Order: sequence, then C-alpha cells, then structure tokens
Amino acid sequence: MKKRMNLLVVSFLLAGLFFSQPAFIHAGKQFSDVNEEHRFYSYIDELVHKEIISGFIDQTFKPETGVRRNEAAIMIGRHLNLNGDPSETSFSDVPKGVTGSGYIEAAVLAGVVSGYPDGTFRPQHYVTRGEMAIFLDRTFSLDQTAISFSDVDVEMRSYEAIRGLYGSGITEGFPDQTFRPDQPVTRGEFAAMMSRAMKWEANADQRELQDLTDDVTKSIRSLPDSPGMESFQNVAEIRSKLNQLALSGHPYEGDLRQFEEVEEKVNTERNVMLQPFIDNLEKDFKNGQFRERTREVHRLFSMNQNQGDLERENETVFQKGREGHPVLITVPHGVEHIRNGQPKSAEVYTGPMGLLLHEYTDAHILYTAKTGRDANFYNDVEFKDQMRRIIDEHDISLVLDIHGMSNRNDVDISLDIGTNQGRIVPEDLVHSLMFSYANAGFHNVWENRLFTASNAANIAYYSYHELGVPAMQLEYARSLRDPLFNGSEGFERFYLSVRSLGEFIVHYDLESRGD
Repeated sequence: MKKRMNLLVVSFLLAGLFFSQPAFIHAGKQFSDVNEEHRFYSYIDELVHKEIISGFIDQTFKPETGVRRNEAAIMIGRHLNLNGDPSETSFSDVPKGVTGSGYIEAAVLAGVVSGYPDGTFRPQHYVTRGEMAIFLDRTFSLDQTAISFSDVDVEMRSYEAIRGLYGSGITEGFPDQTFRPDQPVTRGEFAAMMSRAMKWEANADQRELQDLTDDVTKSIRSLPDSPGMESFQNVAEIRSKLNQLALSGHPYEGDLRQFEEVEEKVNTERNVMLQPFIDNLEKDFKNGQFRERTREVHRLFSMNQNQGDLERENETVFQKGREGHPVLITVPHGVEHIRNGQPKSAEVYTGPMGLLLHEYTDAHILYTAKTGRDANFYNDVEFKDQMRRIIDEHDISLVLDIHGMSNRNDVDISLDIGTNQGRIVPEDLVHSLMFSYANAGFHNVWENRLFTASNAANIAYYSYHELGVPAMQLEYARSLRDPLFNGSEGFERFYLSVRSLGEFIVHYDLESRGD
C-alpha cells in the first residue's frame, strides 16, 4: 500500500523469451514440461494468463532453469511501470545494447536492485534466493516476522527481506528448515513467489484501505472540541491518511466537517509558532530577494556545465547552521556526479533548494560542490566521511536528503518520500511533512512510490543503519524544484515547495528544543 496506492495490473515478460502473440490457454496445454501435476502449475498458469511470464520458443517453460539478473530487473521494472527503453547505465558491463539495460538503470535508481562493489551488474548471473528475497521485499510492502531457518542469520544482507517473505506467507522455505539463500532461484520458484506476493499485496491493499477508513473515522470522533498544538500529530496523521485514501482512488466518504474545523484551528496556532520564518520568507518572496538569491546560489552549481567549481580542493561543502540545530540537509546531486566512470546529469535546482532552506531555517547543510563519485551510490566517498563527522560533532537527529526525479507522465506525483518501507524514520515525521505540503495545496505526495531508499549506499539508508540517525530521501519532481520550469506559476510552486519543507524543519527544530 505504501509502495503503490493503486495496485496496477502488471504485464511484464522475460526479455527475449516470449512468444510473438500472447497465450491465453492453460499452462499445462501450452508448455510441454509443465502439466497440472507440477507443484508450481497454478502459479505459472496464473502468471501466463496475466501475461506476466511466458515460455521459450520450443513451447517449454523450463521451470527448473535459473532466473538471470537482467531478467529479474525487467520483471520488476515492468511491474513498477519503470521506463524500459534501452539506455546507457551506471555499470561497466551493461552498455545500452544489453537486454534490459533501461530497466536495470531505472530499477537501480528506484532502489529495487543494486550492483556490485566493482561497478558491475553481472546481468547474466543467476539470481540467488537471497537476492530474490531482497528484490521482492523492495518491490512489495511485506510484513516481517521471526524466522528460524537454520541457514539464515541476522548478519546476512538478505535477513530482513527473508523475514518479509516468510511473514507475508510468500515462502515457507524447505522441509528441512532451510531457506538456501545462496541457491539460484528457479523460474518455477519465481513464479510461485511472485504470484503469492501479488495476491498478498492485493489483499493487503484492501485490508489497509478498510483499516485506513476505519482509523480516520475513529480518529475524527476522538478529536477534542477545543484543540491546540497538542492535537497537531493527530491532525497530521488524519490528513496523511486522507491523502493516502485519495491517492488510492478511494477517497474518504465520511463527514469531514469536524476534522476540517479542528485542522483549521490547529493550523492557525501552528502558523503563529512558525510566524518568524513565514514572515521572513514571504517578505523576500514579495520584494524579489528570494528570486535573486535563487539565481545566485544556482550559479554555484551550474558553472562549468553543471560540474561545479572544479578548482576546489574538496568535492563537498559543509555550511554550519545554528548551534544545536538538529537537522542536516544533504544534497549529493546538485552537480554532475560519476557512477562507474560515467557522468550523470545534475539534478537541477536541488542545490539551490538546499541552500535556501539552510539560510531560512538555520539547518546545517552538506552538499557536493564539484563533480565526483556518486555519494548516493558509493559508501567510500568524502561525502559520507563528512556526514559521519558532522553527525558526531553537531548532535544531528534527522537527515533530509534532497534529490530530483524526472517528470513522470504515468503517475501524478510531486514528491516521493523514501523511508525504506517506514524502517528508517518515525512515522509521525512523515505525517508532519505530508501535512506541510497538503497545507500548500500539494496532495500528490507519496511514500515509497518510486524511490524507497532501500539500497545500502543510499544516503538516507546509510544515515540510519550506519550512523544511527533517522532520515528521509526526498525525491522532487522537476515541476516542484525548478523555478524556471513553468513560468511564474513554476516559480511560485518552487517557493511553496521551499516553504513547505522549511515549515517542517522549523517545526521539528522547535519541538526538539521544547519550544
């Protein structure tokens, strides 16, 4: 549900292994090596009917054959409706001509699959059961539970994902109480796990929709008649859940008059608390100072064709905020970055957004000032060394990692909040941020829709798991982060975006200080 509010009908095929015409007959009649007695028959049959998977040109399915890594990327990419057009990638062994290159790159950027430390993806290697667990855990919102497989321990990279598969009923392992994480996953096993995951998610979506509706009704009825800021978290949670229901295509149909009255009172009191920040920002917006400052800071990142200041000794810049401020803003992609020796475009105006927030909220900021190795893809980089030092020295309690995504025609999205399925930041902070954006009229804010912050090298993931600090990966559509994207309307959207995140930061700062 957090991953996708609408469960889309998936329609992906194994690359290069499909018939020219879709088959709608039973698998037992279509494939010579899969009959109705086969243990995975029902799963294969279901995925064939849904045009998710098909067989080979010799009319076999080869259920015991392994699934290759590029094939897995294609399947997952089609399921998530990613752009699969052939493209250059970040990997030395995946040029544009490799089957699935577009899906591989898109799935990596979405945080679903990852490569190896040597800069390769190894597209023809077989996917292990442990890797498949990770892929499925990142693709679906799975429920974790305790496991007792004799060959799985907490130190394994796939440990949490295997807990997710088991907890969601997608696999029970083998009769001897093993999971065999290093064993290649077969096409039959994949069909079974994918089918079960889809069914679990479909049922989970319906359960969560009903639970959300019931929770909203119950929460509204429990709101006080004379609310103050002590009711803010309840109001923010209700607003966030209303947003989720609307995005799912099932808007709340109950009476919202009581909630809207309470929300207005709480928001009025919140604005009083945030008034110095709001007044300063509004003043500069009206007198043109905000626009001029946006232009000035953009020059820092756009020089040398978006490579930044190449004469600098260090790649990164840390600008200290107010002493004791609990928030660190990180901007790793304000300038062009390098992944596996290949330059990647700068995420336009993420740098100015970060610096403006630093100036107006007094939060700390760490940003990349000249092109270098991608800090969101590698851990052994200057940027993360700086993060560790800053967090140690300045008692940081929250990291906000700002990124930009290309506009998507297939989904109405302004901001996607990556939280690794809610594992790297408290839920109340996500509600608070969504409230800030809803207050500015941005209701198409998702959580873990396209970018989940699930890879170990993602800055938000690294912040929580390696440095012990909660974090959010904030992926902004260009229409929300680029003041030049759509004339005067685009500039106002940029301003409101800065204001919304700024309100969240100031509110968090004040609460942290007990003000």
